[in-house]
Amino acid sequence: MEVRYVPDRIMTLKGVQPVNGSIAYPVGMHPQGCPIVKTMAAVEIQTPGGSRWIGCQHAYIDSTLRMAVVGAPASVTRDWAAV
Repeated sequence: MEVRYVPDRIMTLKGVQPVNGSIAYPVGMHPQGCPIVKTMAAVEIQTPGGSRWIGCQHAYIDSTLRMAVVGAPASVTRDWAAV
């Protein structure tokens, strides 16, 4: 599985937006209203225009203090920097 960093800018319904922050939720610990199934980990990527959710196998903050995502769909993360 490839590990990818959450990018500094991401496409949302309001166009390309800067990323203000990201929060990882483990399997089964998603907040109310999360669109990701409970059997996957979820990453909420926060922008000024709203949040974008990504389902993945695992997410963590690495030693460079960036959010790393493991096992997300390649169609979503193909342009994200590899760890």
